[in-house]
Amino acid sequence: MFRWWWLSVCLVLGACSGSDLPEDVPPGSDSGTSVPPPDAGGDAGTDGGPLDAGTDGGIPDAGFDAGSQDAGSDGGLGDAGSDGGAQDAGTDGGRDGGSDAGCVRCESPPPPSCYDAKTLVTSFLPGYCGSDGGCQYSAFYEPCQYGCANGACQPCPPQCDGRECGDDGCGGSCGTCDDPQSCGGGGLAGVCGPELGCGSWSAGASLQVARAHPAAAMLSDGRLFLVGGLTGSGATRTAEAFDPGTDTWTPQGSIPDGGTTPGGASNSFYSFPGAAQLGTGKVLVTGYADEAYARFDPATGTWTPGSGITTRLQPLVLPLANGQALVASGITEGGDRVLLSYTYDDVAAKWNYSTSREGRYRAAGVQLADGRVMVTSGIADDVHGQAARSAELYDPVTNTWSYTGAPRRPHAAAALARLRDGRVLLIGGTSVRGFFSGTAVRSTSVELYDPATGLWRDTGFLNVARSGHTATVLADGRVLVAGGVGADGKVIPWVELYDVETETWTLTAPLSTARSSHVATQLANGRVLVTSGTSPTGAALASSEVVQPAGFCPAHGCVPESDDALCAKQEAGCGTLSVQDACGTTRQVSCGQCSLSTSCGGAGIPYRCGAPGGAGWQVETLGTALGGVRPGIVIEANGEPAVAYPWYDVGGGGGFTYEVFLARRHSQGWSAAPIQGGVLSSNVALARTSTGQLRAAATMRVYIYSSSNEVPVLLSWDEGRWRDEVAAPTYPAVNASQLAMGLGPTNEPLVCTIDLVSSFNTAELLCYARDGSGEWQRDRVDAPGSYGGAPSVAVDRDGLPHLAYYDMNKKALIHAVKGATGWTLETVDASADVGRSASLALDAQGHPHIAYRDATNKDLKYARWTGSAWSLEQVDTADDVGGTPALALDAQGRPHISYEDLTRHNLKYARWSGTAWEFTTVDASGVGGANSALTLDASGRAHIAYYGQGLRYARGP
Repeated sequence: MFRWWWLSVCLVLGACSGSDLPEDVPPGSDSGTSVPPPDAGGDAGTDGGPLDAGTDGGIPDAGFDAGSQDAGSDGGLGDAGSDGGAQDAGTDGGRDGGSDAGCVRCESPPPPSCYDAKTLVTSFLPGYCGSDGGCQYSAFYEPCQYGCANGACQPCPPQCDGRECGDDGCGGSCGTCDDPQSCGGGGLAGVCGPELGCGSWSAGASLQVARAHPAAAMLSDGRLFLVGGLTGSGATRTAEAFDPGTDTWTPQGSIPDGGTTPGGASNSFYSFPGAAQLGTGKVLVTGYADEAYARFDPATGTWTPGSGITTRLQPLVLPLANGQALVASGITEGGDRVLLSYTYDDVAAKWNYSTSREGRYRAAGVQLADGRVMVTSGIADDVHGQAARSAELYDPVTNTWSYTGAPRRPHAAAALARLRDGRVLLIGGTSVRGFFSGTAVRSTSVELYDPATGLWRDTGFLNVARSGHTATVLADGRVLVAGGVGADGKVIPWVELYDVETETWTLTAPLSTARSSHVATQLANGRVLVTSGTSPTGAALASSEVVQPAGFCPAHGCVPESDDALCAKQEAGCGTLSVQDACGTTRQVSCGQCSLSTSCGGAGIPYRCGAPGGAGWQVETLGTALGGVRPGIVIEANGEPAVAYPWYDVGGGGGFTYEVFLARRHSQGWSAAPIQGGVLSSNVALARTSTGQLRAAATMRVYIYSSSNEVPVLLSWDEGRWRDEVAAPTYPAVNASQLAMGLGPTNEPLVCTIDLVSSFNTAELLCYARDGSGEWQRDRVDAPGSYGGAPSVAVDRDGLPHLAYYDMNKKALIHAVKGATGWTLETVDASADVGRSASLALDAQGHPHIAYRDATNKDLKYARWTGSAWSLEQVDTADDVGGTPALALDAQGRPHISYEDLTRHNLKYARWSGTAWEFTTVDASGVGGANSALTLDASGRAHIAYYGQGLRYARGP
């Protein structure tokens, strides 16, 4: 609807004396009727014209009428009196449209103009001459939906940025697609993609029983075997097989009775079995009931039940190259994640067991080219659905498990695929806590694992975020990903292909039926079969569809990157990013949130979580960690830090134990994953060899017959996995605590601990090293007692070990060095209660330098060997300082010390400039600074790991 209102325009001899639109005129909303021009007489203010009497909203005059100015208050357009006429003594304003009273004829309305940014004003005839001698016109007010500019309403702007087809939002089109493409056919709106059926997708034979989450195994005769899963009425024990020669499904009997289906037959949460064909040709099935398993013989169509294995539901069951089958991961009905794993040997009719590193269920696994099995992804927390962070390797030859490199992001409900060159893709999944609560974030992230190095890196991101999908490696080497649950929580039909050479994903023909929790495999005849699953309505599916991958039509045109990909490209780990995608569209992308007292960009690094530090320092929070013990920190070959620290065991191992976590800094933030479970709550040592390999040390409990020892354990990164070994003889018994480690000139480790086997006052300082035959030997250094922190260890270029530690009985700082005849001990400082939490470093000449605390005077002190004597000095004496200091020497041999201000609970840093000590408060938050670990990079920049509402990291300017 439009409104007619009055507009005054003054034109006198080509000049405008003007009267504006009244302030109380609200344009653009009325009854749609025009206001007529004025009449010819006294209207008493009710004629509908330019009314007066002060109430008509017209043009004010001398007095209070709103009409043209006259001599009094006649209520009309009159003169002195109430003549009611249109003419008086030459001053009536000439409302007849004539040319009296100085007006020219009013026949030229002004051009349209913009009343405001959203309203266009158009003046029209007839015009009339106002009392001020100017022409006045009626006006038409038109609202402009897309704005007003230059005297015209702006046209609808087509919404075609990043779109090559479909509706432009203005009733037009952004373009059309050539056959056989269709707009949005590949899964992205506004992008030309293959239409339904492109690539020869066609309906396949339907299952005998609709099911989701079935167990599947490819049989040696080319058939696909399905068993178990969920139906519309609950769990099923039926089985069937697909014959690609006849394109038919045939029943294969049912899993025999035996075992109790947890929670009853209708409990959908637990009813996901696993299956694998053994070397004998039989199929092993388990995970469907308590302590039960069964074997199916495809040759005879018969089932044989079995029982007696550890209860596990939703297990990972994989065939091994040696003809056996691996049964791993899973969860009990009580919610405990199962660490005990089995391999089944059908020839010997025997189960062998081993223990995996981390508890998880709904895991993904694949056999590597060398016969080992990679297990990753899955859920590590049955309460919140926390995605598992680690990756493990199972070695069938040694029947052992070990951690390998961890993916950069946690993944649950992801897909795993081994490429033809032996590398492994980890595809999509949910990336944060909330798998059950519905707050899970589905990801487009894809990571590539190299078994030769044991490390992961990002590769091309998916176009569509998804979880619960399948990944099939095709005969030509490409990887086909189909279906799943999309970012909005809805089941999707979208299909993508991964090109190994270009490391890119291309959208192609979608499934005819959207599905998740399904089965996909490439048959011997080259076709890909997709079957079973969950529909968008939640129903179990019986339908199947097949495709010849060689006939796929790729999507073309502009395909915008996913949010994940854009964040990774910009190295953004938090905040909202305004970035232009590949289609030229500027998008607002959320890259995550910060926690634990940090903010996005708070450390001065855009789109990174952190907090401001003093004097140009950057402070970042790694995450939750166990305080009270010292972490380890090193700089890796890429110049970024790695931090090792203990945290509570989340792997379901039971008992009050911890795990050693390794956190690595990368372009978007930090990623952390366990590298050893079952350790004790002691400090963790970390070192880097001359070849760049990491070594870590912690303490753990080992059991020998009826007794237990708490011993140091060495963790070594070797051949793409973490190897662990007890770094001590197992007899006599030890009770290791307060651990430290150093590496010799040929990278041989020296591990030293305070041993608590006797009593606190007589606790011994023991060191462990390998002898010439590779056996670990124990060496007693001293009996300094247990109170005062861990010893500090360094090995000089001649291979001689040096120790610095606190003797609680003498309340003194001690230095020890081992020569050809044994250990030499000397008291460095006994001036007060000094030496706690000593930190030792050796300079280029092999001279020791030590930072330590003076507990009597509450000071930070520093000692150095000059070559002939010890030089002692107080470094910081302000208030109560010097808590848990850490020392490092730069290339010039100058000391750098990180320590806690115990008065304010801040992290402080001191460095010797060559002439004086320089001090900086790195973290003034009042919650941080304890148990710091310090290292310097090749440029001399300091890197500090410490505790303060979680584990923190500070990077020097």
